Amino acid sequence: VEASGIFFGNLTPMMMGSTPAQIYRLTKAGQNVGEAGATQFTRFIVYQFGLVAWGAILLLARMPFFAERYGDMTLLCVFSFGGHCCILLGIFAVALMPKTVTRVAHCIINWLERIGVSATKIEGWRTFVDGEIYSFSEKFKLSAGHFSSMLLTVVITMLQLAFFYLVPYFLMLAFGHHEVDFFSVMAASAFVQLLSSAVPLPGGTGGAEGGFALFLGHFFGSASTAGYLLWRLITFIAPTILAAPLLGLKSAHNESIHARWDRVMRKLGRTPQTPSAPTMPHPTNAVTVDPKKRAQKASGTAKPAHKAYVRQTGDGIRVSPSALNKKKHPKSQ
Repeated sequence: VEASGIFFGNLTPMMMGSTPAQIYRLTKAGQNVGEAGATQFTRFIVYQFGLVAWGAILLLARMPFFAERYGDMTLLCVFSFGGHCCILLGIFAVALMPKTVTRVAHCIINWLERIGVSATKIEGWRTFVDGEIYSFSEKFKLSAGHFSSMLLTVVITMLQLAFFYLVPYFLMLAFGHHEVDFFSVMAASAFVQLLSSAVPLPGGTGGAEGGFALFLGHFFGSASTAGYLLWRLITFIAPTILAAPLLGLKSAHNESIHARWDRVMRKLGRTPQTPSAPTMPHPTNAVTVDPKKRAQKASGTAKPAHKAYVRQTGDGIRVSPSALNKKKHPKSQ
């Protein structure tokens, strides 16, 4: 799933092909469209939250330095940061306000119907909107309810972005520039990412080159060309090439990792985390049946001495209707 997101994201403008490709791979793995969309969009929300959080931190920390050095060019980074904030707010609107989003979607569909779109497409779009938006909202709220897992995902995403932003810093160390401030380089790398994401070309082509030359060129000095080539190779070219062979991977079975872990625990003599089958509670007022009598009744070889009609009342008292209705016969003369 991640490989398909990297591959198609790097080859489409503003990485627009990443999320649909990942949703498609999740549906091939067995999830329906609503669950796959909720899973991937929740991950996308966490990633956007990481981008916005790091962008806010680095803009506040190093914005005066870069504004003084580069002037109005830093405004492009601010506009790109605002665009990421709008995307994050839009996704939260879909997740937290499904009724409003559905109403807006129906207004757009009704307008398309009035301008002459075929009735088959209109009906399909309405069905999709009515089902998938609410499904996405429910799955998102379900995942957000697992606070510890979501917090761990946020922490991992923040670390992932931090190491991505520090790639130029380690390249500078490789070139012998040990005097650079890692936080300034990290901020410059984040500004390059914000600038390249604003360019509607695959991989941010044009914005990445210009942003690197503008914000990171003076840190590399005479090694800026070599630094750019290595940076582009590590962050864009190599991941795209390495992700291509992984697009055709398929599972040999449908058993989940959780089920395989439980099987290993059983082999080691430990109790799995989840019971294999739910046990039904035994009623407190249930009548215990002797297995031997049940077997005799089933086989028909033995008959009871008398028919026992047993009824149990709510307070636990057993009453024999035959005993209550028994009549006293006169003695035979």
